[in-house]
Amino acid sequence: MQILTLFYSMGTLFFVERLLRRLRLRGAALILPMAVICFHPTGILFSGSINNDCLSAFLQFGALAAAVRWYDQPGLKNILYVALLVGGSMAAKLSGALCAPAIALLFLYKWWKNRQETRRYFAWFAAFAAVCVPLGLGWQILNLVRWGMPPGYVPVLSTDNYQYIGMYSPWQRLFDFFGGENAVSYTHLRAH
Repeated sequence: MQILTLFYSMGTLFFVERLLRRLRLRGAALILPMAVICFHPTGILFSGSINNDCLSAFLQFGALAAAVRWYDQPGLKNILYVALLVGGSMAAKLSGALCAPAIALLFLYKWWKNRQETRRYFAWFAAFAAVCVPLGLGWQILNLVRWGMPPGYVPVLSTDNYQYIGMYSPWQRLFDFFGGENAVSYTHLRAH
C-alpha cells in the first residue's frame, strides 16, 4: 500500500516541475521552488502514509500544471484533462477542490482576454463541468441520497475515546511541553 503513496509523492514532483517550466522559470528561480518541494517534510510523510491525502495532492498539482497548459494551448482536450484531474482530486478527498478557485480565475481571465470567442469558451467550460462535477461530487451525492450523510462529513470522536483531546485548550495542546498542572496527559494513549 505504501508503494502507491510513494508513487503519488514522487509523481507530485514531476507535476511541480512541469508547472514551474510552464511558468517559464529558469535557473535559480526553478531550482529553489523545486528544492523546497523535493525536501519538504510533508512529501516525505505523505510518501509513507496510508491514506488519500497524497493522491489528492498529486492530482491537484497535476491539475494546476494542466490548467497552465490549457492557458497556453486552449482546447477541448486540454480542458477535459484539467477536469479529470480536479474531479479525481475531489473524489480522492473533497478538499481537492481547493485548487478549483485558482483554476477558475485562470479560465475566466483567459476568456476575458478572448471575449469575442465567448461561445467556444462557454462550451469548453460546460464540458469541464460535465466531467468534473460528477467525478468530484458523485460519491458525496451518493452518500447524501442513500444515507443522508452531508458532504464533507467527518465523524466526531466521542468524549470517552482515548484520542479525544477537546478538554484541553489549543494553547495546552501546542505549547505545554513541561507538564504543568493542566498539561495534556498522553499516558492514556499508552494505556490503549
